[in-house]
Amino acid sequence: MKKVRQLRKHFDTSIKVGDKVKLRDGYGLSVKDKDDMYVVIICSYHTLTGSLQPLKDLTATVIEVGLEDTVSITDHSAYIQDIIIDINGCKFRTPSEFVYNVETF
Repeated sequence: MKKVRQLRKHFDTSIKVGDKVKLRDGYGLSVKDKDDMYVVIICSYHTLTGSLQPLKDLTATVIEVGLEDTVSITDHSAYIQDIIIDINGCKFRTPSEFVYNVETF
């Protein structure tokens, strides 16, 4: 039986290029240009970010917004990865609904 997932299109238009954000959820997060690499926010990736801290504890800078060309599929849903963030030189795609602005939180 084919599994059907609903495409979630939730763009947080308050997130802008240059904003400092942190990850609030790990679903839908992927390393830009490495679609086969699975990462979760509660783990650290020293080789990617140069830090031993979990991704959720690191501050990222938003470098692109308004994207609609990449979808991340989980067991239950599909999310449009509408922003690209930079964490210590490593670029990640994620849905904007899964980050929060540290300057306004």
